[in-house]
Amino acid sequence: MAARHRLLVAALIGGAVASEIDGLRRALGSSQLARIPPHITLVPPTNVADDAFASAEQVVRDTAGDFEPITLTLGPPATFPDNPSVLFLRVQAAETLTVLKEALFRGPFAGRDRLQRAFVPHVTLDSRREQFVDDRLLRELASYTNSVEVASLALLEQAESSPHDGWSTLTSYDLAQASLVGRGGLEVHLSAGTTLSPSSRMLVGTWYLDTSESVSTGATEYFALASISSEVVGAATWTLDGDAVVLNRHVVAPSWRQAGVGTTLLGFVERLEHARGRRAIVLGSALHEAADAYYLGRGYRRDVFPPRVGAEASALTRLL
Repeated sequence: MAARHRLLVAALIGGAVASEIDGLRRALGSSQLARIPPHITLVPPTNVADDAFASAEQVVRDTAGDFEPITLTLGPPATFPDNPSVLFLRVQAAETLTVLKEALFRGPFAGRDRLQRAFVPHVTLDSRREQFVDDRLLRELASYTNSVEVASLALLEQAESSPHDGWSTLTSYDLAQASLVGRGGLEVHLSAGTTLSPSSRMLVGTWYLDTSESVSTGATEYFALASISSEVVGAATWTLDGDAVVLNRHVVAPSWRQAGVGTTLLGFVERLEHARGRRAIVLGSALHEAADAYYLGRGYRRDVFPPRVGAEASALTRLL
């Protein structure tokens, strides 16, 4: 039997709101706390063959690029009329979320919308086999509401050993970060997110001897991809050190080098992080050992930013 993945597409709840929701889960003794982060399910759990994984990721990537971030109101808590053993936060003002969900049901996810009940967007607080929610509990939680901005789509995978095991986030793509750049008759599709997926990492690893710096424990890895006609042809990954971007990987598929893809991708990363308030971009050691002339020709200089990332003082840097 071919290897398969059990995937789920969700809008993850982040920041302080996620911490509050986990606080509610903890007070309830919820099993959800250890299984999955606070989220709104958009594509229910779906078995996807190993050779279709890249296609599933492409659906998430392409869909994320078609939508702006969505502001939602969460709460108050409620239960399903026919299932009082699930306690959740209502999601209000969710019309755009419904359109987003429907856009995901294609490729390996086609038809999944016909296999579930009517879409009720919600954030699960607790789910048990037995009924545990009563009027008193609902009254105690009735005042809880919060506002949250959904800014990314996440692709999650369930552990293989048991259907009760937890879900891990493989990758997430930013909403409205995709852009289309025409260069030399080519249309380059650019997208960004958090944590390069295993399949993308494997693909990029076939393009060159991967000597990029590994992400230190606790550091968030950001990435950008360049695609032409749905084929991923370029990738960049970076971490943050204060208000500086540390670029660890910047590579183009061999068949697309010398076509301007790398420069287009680098410019996208620079504009993206400038808009986020970063002060400079510093080349990680693996890139610093690469062709200096390329980066020098694109505005990178030495000794223009204090090297707080453990790099040598001569690291190539560009102020943003």
